[in-house]
Amino acid sequence: MAHLFTPSSKPWSHQWLLYLGFMLLGIFAWLPNSFEAMRDWPWLPVWQGGFGCVGLWFVLSLRDYQRPWQGLGYGLDWGIMALSIALILSTTRANNPAAAAWYFVMVFGHGMVLYALRNWLQQGQLWQWLWMGLSGVGVGSAVMGLGLWLPQADWLNLRNPMPLGSYGGMGGYLVLVFPLVVALAIAQQGWQRWLATVGAGIILLDLYTTAARSALVAIAVVGMLSYLVSLVNGRRGFSLQNLVLKTFLLVMVLMTVGFNPRVFATANWQNIQPTVASQLNLMDSVRDRFFLWVTSINVVQSNPINGLGLGHLGRSLDLFRPLANRSPETPHLFSTPLQILSEMGLLGIVASLLFLFLVMRLWLSILPYVEKDSAAELLLYGIGAGWASYGIVCFANYQLEYLPISLTLVATLALLLAIAQMSSPEVQLPLKNRQRRGVQLVSLWVFPIVLYLGLPMTVSVALNAQAQEAKSVDNVTLYEQKLNNAHRFVPWQQSHMVDLGMHYWQIRQDQFAAGATMDELKSLDDLIYRYFQKASQAVPDDALLQYNAGAIAVDLASEPSTEIFSTLLKKANNRFPYTLYFLAKSYHAQGLWPEKVTELLALQLLQTPEFVAAPRWDSDPALVSLREAVYEKAIAHYETLLKKLPPNGSDYRQTYETMLLLKWWQNDFLGQVAPRQLSPVVQAIIFADAQPQRSLEIINDALADKPNDLPTQLLKAWFDPEFSLSLERSNGETILVNQPSTRYGTLREWVAVGLPPELVKPTPVLEREFRYRDPDLAGFSQIIPPTNLRSVPMLKLLGLFGDRPFPELDAFIAAQQQRLEN
Repeated sequence: MAHLFTPSSKPWSHQWLLYLGFMLLGIFAWLPNSFEAMRDWPWLPVWQGGFGCVGLWFVLSLRDYQRPWQGLGYGLDWGIMALSIALILSTTRANNPAAAAWYFVMVFGHGMVLYALRNWLQQGQLWQWLWMGLSGVGVGSAVMGLGLWLPQADWLNLRNPMPLGSYGGMGGYLVLVFPLVVALAIAQQGWQRWLATVGAGIILLDLYTTAARSALVAIAVVGMLSYLVSLVNGRRGFSLQNLVLKTFLLVMVLMTVGFNPRVFATANWQNIQPTVASQLNLMDSVRDRFFLWVTSINVVQSNPINGLGLGHLGRSLDLFRPLANRSPETPHLFSTPLQILSEMGLLGIVASLLFLFLVMRLWLSILPYVEKDSAAELLLYGIGAGWASYGIVCFANYQLEYLPISLTLVATLALLLAIAQMSSPEVQLPLKNRQRRGVQLVSLWVFPIVLYLGLPMTVSVALNAQAQEAKSVDNVTLYEQKLNNAHRFVPWQQSHMVDLGMHYWQIRQDQFAAGATMDELKSLDDLIYRYFQKASQAVPDDALLQYNAGAIAVDLASEPSTEIFSTLLKKANNRFPYTLYFLAKSYHAQGLWPEKVTELLALQLLQTPEFVAAPRWDSDPALVSLREAVYEKAIAHYETLLKKLPPNGSDYRQTYETMLLLKWWQNDFLGQVAPRQLSPVVQAIIFADAQPQRSLEIINDALADKPNDLPTQLLKAWFDPEFSLSLERSNGETILVNQPSTRYGTLREWVAVGLPPELVKPTPVLEREFRYRDPDLAGFSQIIPPTNLRSVPMLKLLGLFGDRPFPELDAFIAAQQQRLEN
């Protein structure tokens, strides 16, 4: 085996810049939630500074004419050129080139790191130090992940995302570095071998806790193939110690994968308990990927050559969602090839495949010439195994935005080039001085552009941090000023305007609850609308931003809201709760299409049937006059829908139950009732007025099965004067429910006014900060309800109207909308 350490030749000048850059970038392999921290203060300038140090050394090294300076060689520079052309075209032709340029700057930084490492590794045996450094960082990341996860470990529901902040991303990173650590363990001797072996074991344990299925399957497949290859190659220089070590590591890999509950349960899907299957959420994961892969077809068809632009998938996702609107909030398609194809088009995927082909060709061309049983050969196999493992992961994930992953890929390519420099018969000539001066001139021209494109985000993040600090001490003026300034630096980013819009919307809600009139709130409404409008202008294709801007505009100016909500419905974007109501309200305010108004409100009662109990049906003159017509049309729709559903299905029971509750709420004739299709609570409510004793019997039977069921207990308090209970409210108030039937004439009256109506709160939209790679959106992305809309708390406590729309109902509503448009 080749000796691991030989004296280095004369070092490059200013190497401290390179080491500082590597250190700043390496932090993100250990920093908790590093993916989120990349866009947060103060960590954003840390990795930017790391790229800046490497870039500065890159320029200075070109001026060090005492040492040769090389391109990548082996045809890879042509691959880099092809990728650069595809990236530039994708960026400049994006809907928002400034937003795409931010991601282009990140890719540019990785290119600088690759060329810097290529030349730095010419110094003697530094490639071995880089190998050990990558292995040490990987082991350290696993130690950090286990240290953060173990105090709150749940071994039955494995999901360890630390320190990268994503269990999938962490799994991808670990399978990339694990073969490097294994190769290092085999290459070493004595205590160093056992130290590296322990490090490999730690990575496996951390990989087990991530429970990332694609990563676990990838490491098992590549592990078995690598073991077979090593057995074939091992015949020429058999070593019992190496064989035992390799066998031990393979067994550990297979145990890590085979005994992982997520992989084990998936492989034995027919034999596991239903409760475990629901916890695994395998079908949800498959469903999400299916919808996103369907989405990618629409994306590619709309932008086949250049794609949407770097970082634009999340910004444009609402344009391409499938009709069912069930795809998650995400910035990627859970597939690296599809992601590249969607954001960079055919040019990008062709350039990527060309570069990948050149890299694979280089790896294969080196193999016959590298010294047998040497450290270089082991590293070569480690690099290949890591790339193969991560290549499998890439088909079901997109993780290139995680710095530890992308930089490890760059560093392993630099290691491959260092091995090629030592072993390949193909000689690579360094750049001539004239060529180096040309590269210098281009660099001096490009770097100011990169700073111009990258620094506005840094300033914006710093201003946002100052704004949040001002808000925490109630300095609202400074808070608003800082966020407005931050938005001026990055006008393509929505978070600052959404932050201000939601801040003033909450103030408006508080003032209304305190008794402010609509006239007194008009100035606030204008301000809120202006901020949401700016947010929508920052990301014009975002349906949530359009919806919220329209929700405010509907009370200020009907025409803009009509355009917003009619557009949302035409795009089948009906996943928001009150789109139909808002469009009906804007039509009614302009005196347009009375029949459409009635139909839209009827469809609203299909989508959100609890809306029938909103007090505004009694207080809003426009709704009072339409109530009967809307109700009759809604019941007609329910009856039509019931005829389309299988009578024995859960969807039929839900629809039938909802229709009877609507009739009960309207004091309408129920007709012939099928009790077997109803839950005990709904049965008791339906029979409450005509057969109270029967209702009480139903309640008692239900309580015998579920004695702590709150809806059943509440109804028992109505039917049984001797029964009472204490009700704990969300605001901490305790209410004694005792003999309500003596104070209210009917059960419906008690449900309607037994507890004061509450202002409907906005609905949080999860993972928007992930979709836009913007941690500042956390907590601010919410669906705004209609102004001053109040709900009936008892409906929720009784569990009435609680079921959400199902696919057949979505399709029925969409069909009725289509009929309206025609």
